[in-house]
Amino acid sequence: MRIKRSPLFDTGFRPFFLVASIHAVISMIIWFVIYTLKADISLVNKLPMNWHAHEMIYGYAMAVIAGFLLTAVKNWTGLNTISGYKLFILFSLWLFARIFSFTNHIFLLKLAAVSDILFTIFLIYGITKPVLKAGDRRQTAIISVLLLITVFNIIYYYGIVTNSYFMITSGIYAGLYLIIGLILILARRVIPFFTQRVIGGDILLKNYGIIDGLSPIIFVCFAIADIFTDLKSITSILAISLFIMHIVRLGCWYTRGIWKEPLLWVLFVSYASIALGFGMMFVSYIYNLPQFLYIHLFTIGGIGLLTIGMMSRVSLGHTGRNVYGNYPVLRWIFIPMILAGIFRVFMPIVSQPQYALWIAVSQVLWVISFAIFIIYYFPILLSPRVDGQPG
Repeated sequence: MRIKRSPLFDTGFRPFFLVASIHAVISMIIWFVIYTLKADISLVNKLPMNWHAHEMIYGYAMAVIAGFLLTAVKNWTGLNTISGYKLFILFSLWLFARIFSFTNHIFLLKLAAVSDILFTIFLIYGITKPVLKAGDRRQTAIISVLLLITVFNIIYYYGIVTNSYFMITSGIYAGLYLIIGLILILARRVIPFFTQRVIGGDILLKNYGIIDGLSPIIFVCFAIADIFTDLKSITSILAISLFIMHIVRLGCWYTRGIWKEPLLWVLFVSYASIALGFGMMFVSYIYNLPQFLYIHLFTIGGIGLLTIGMMSRVSLGHTGRNVYGNYPVLRWIFIPMILAGIFRVFMPIVSQPQYALWIAVSQVLWVISFAIFIIYYFPILLSPRVDGQPG
């Protein structure tokens, strides 16, 4: 009797999308217990809020990025990225870092740091090798961002070990903005492309060279000003500039036909959330609103919604399924995530006394969104391609 081999470690998106979604549920439940239920949990030299932020950025988001890039680079270059036992080692490094980071033992925390750093280094190797072999210079920016993410993760862990608040917060916020920057790079490539393919016809999607050239420079200046200076007025001016540029760009891509395809409109809504995050940062400076409001536009509306949208699309397309088919479940995955962002960002402005309630509702909606994703995509990610092709 022949036993079928699991395709789990054939392609990067399979293990990392699966574990990222599971991690999104488990880590948020833990955060619910800590923040909402006020459980007393001891962590080594860490505020629970720092653990939560680090796991969402360097844990969840980096797992999705790993799965996406290992799959995308294979398409971009036509060369294989790591698979099999090498992919299993990369996956294990990520997993050990997540397990050991939630600890009150300094030795295990150091093991978490080593595993986490080795994970990103091995990931960079896994995508750089085929990129260099193919001579694909377009991916230089992506590799550079991954290198910087590695550097600031080292800074974060060093801050934890030495109890340096500045290094901890620098590592967290730099990681956040680097991932937002990476999303903006990838969105510039895929959103117009997907829109053209889905809508078809004679639609004309404009792209302004001045926005393509200036927005990355202004974004870098914005991130440096926000993380390393107290120049709030300059930071807010840079933020409103980014808001205007990205709203204009999104408007140039927009067509009413996107609302027929959940896998397309989810990208527009998430990109708009990032743009609104810059706008709300400016408003927060004017009206002295809490920074965690605009931060969660970046994290829930931007990172959370876009990554779950991309995982949904890639998991269908790269298992041989029709990404333009009718999948009603997608709305049940995306809408709770959108509502999670609304309750976390806007409801505290409407009703400040119920602040803790709105956070709790947002946490529950986040878990619901990923739980539905896991239920639907678990068998897809563990099964061979339906068209019989490898991967």
